[in-house]
Amino acid sequence: MHKLEFYIYKYLTQNLPLSLQPIVKHYIKYPGKHIRAFLVLYGASMGFEKKDLKELKIKNLANKINLLELNNNLLLACLAIEIIHLASLIHDDIIDEAPKRRNKTALHIEFGTKQAVLAGDYLFAKGINLVYKLPPVCKKYIIKAVQDMVFGEFLEAVDGQKNKKNYFTVIDNKTASLFGCSMVIGYLIVQNALVNNKLSVKKISSFRIKEINRIYKWAFNFGKLYQIKDDIDDQEFPF
Repeated sequence: MHKLEFYIYKYLTQNLPLSLQPIVKHYIKYPGKHIRAFLVLYGASMGFEKKDLKELKIKNLANKINLLELNNNLLLACLAIEIIHLASLIHDDIIDEAPKRRNKTALHIEFGTKQAVLAGDYLFAKGINLVYKLPPVCKKYIIKAVQDMVFGEFLEAVDGQKNKKNYFTVIDNKTASLFGCSMVIGYLIVQNALVNNKLSVKKISSFRIKEINRIYKWAFNFGKLYQIKDDIDDQEFPF
């Protein structure tokens, strides 16, 4: 994933004034695990399963798919997901008044709250800009995930984690939704390429709807477990 970090760095700093670059680069210098990007690629691998190719009646795969375009879309998806996630971390740290992130000084502590809020907004805008370069069939899943993330953060800020129902509603929206979205869009990017860029939400077969739901549910539950374990490790699990 070192190349992904390079592309994130290049995309976010392109044409950015030198005075703003240290703020934007602060978390990029200390990358996370890129789990969501891995899920994009894992979802893409599932799009090449025999049952999918059979359902689409595809033979001579190499002659019917634009690999350059496919790879470009997968890269854009990984970039978009990771940048949106990074933006959410900046805002999370401000709201939680967290002093550190990844064992480094949090952005709002290092540069000030005003600069950190605007840096988070900048990253969100840059991430959404990449979303609109992806196949149309992917967009609704990413926009829904962003909406869920903001709702989860909003709910936590107002109601906290006062009971189990509230806690799980928060992590379902803040974390699990983006996990589910990441894996689904990887799958959809491959499916879109296999039908020559003509896949639309209205034309998804009942077979693929079941596959999409199965993939989303698996990744969603994985994200949920990931957040619970993270909270336990940080001694923040409330129950």
